[in-house]
Formats: sequence, structure tokens, C-alpha cells
Amino acid sequence: MQVKFLKAMATIHYALLAGVSLFLLVVVFLVQLNGGGLMAGVTNDLTLIFYAIVYFAALATAGFGIIIFERNMRNAKLFTTLKPKIETFKSAYIIRLALTEGPAFVSIIVFMLTGNYYFLPATALCLLLMFSARPTQSFVAEKLYLNEQEKEQLLNA
Repeated sequence: MQVKFLKAMATIHYALLAGVSLFLLVVVFLVQLNGGGLMAGVTNDLTLIFYAIVYFAALATAGFGIIIFERNMRNAKLFTTLKPKIETFKSAYIIRLALTEGPAFVSIIVFMLTGNYYFLPATALCLLLMFSARPTQSFVAEKLYLNEQEKEQLLNA
């Protein structure tokens, strides 16, 4: 069960990363081809509002996702068997990735509208956060606070 679990989590992780990355590449290509964003004449006031939305969303929702994930992992420590711990990890991990992926897409869309490359660092931050949370065996064992017996079950499966 655990090998399928780790493979499934890794597949979900890499699919979400690939989706954001591919969308980013397509949008950068389209903006380059178009010579600017779809709303090329965006005023400075609207650009400032976009900055506030994009960077607040990137920091707040990604941070909120990490907080929810860590809280659920502390709650999972109370379970006595591995199966409910893994189920808790699955749902918390997907929520964490979704709350990081959302702002990445928002920043890419705002970049597509404005053509302003200063929105792309928010995307890079989100991609970095997503990449750093790879569901490896050691990451899962550490986050679930597994005891030695459970680590053996997870690592030797």
C-alpha cells in the first residue's frame, strides 16, 4: 500500500508542477509573440492593485497551506496505526499543493494580461514551494512523526 501511496503522491506532485510550468512557458511565449500583454495599456494604479493581489495571494495562501498542512500533521501524530496517518497526509498534502498552485496561476494570468515580468517572481516562489515539498519517503516519515516501526513499514514497503 505504501509504495502505491508514495507513487501516487509523487505523480500528483509532478503533474501539478508540470501543469503550472507548461502554462507558464506557453504564456511567456504568447506574450513574447504578441509583443506585450493582452491589456497593454494598463494604468499604473491598476498595476499596483495587481501587484498587491498577486503577491498577497502568493504569500498568504501558500503560507496558509503550509500552516494547515503542519496542523494536520500534528493531529495525525495522535493516530496509532499507519493507515489513518497516510490518509491524513494525502488530504493535507493535496490542500497544501492546491493553495500554492492557485496563486501561481493567478500571477501567470496577470502577467499574460499586463506583459509585466515583475509578476513572474511570485510564480517562481510558488513553484519553489511546490518543488520543495516533494513527497519522498523521508519527507513523509518526518512530517507524519512516524515511530521506528512505522518508518520501517513505510521505507521497506
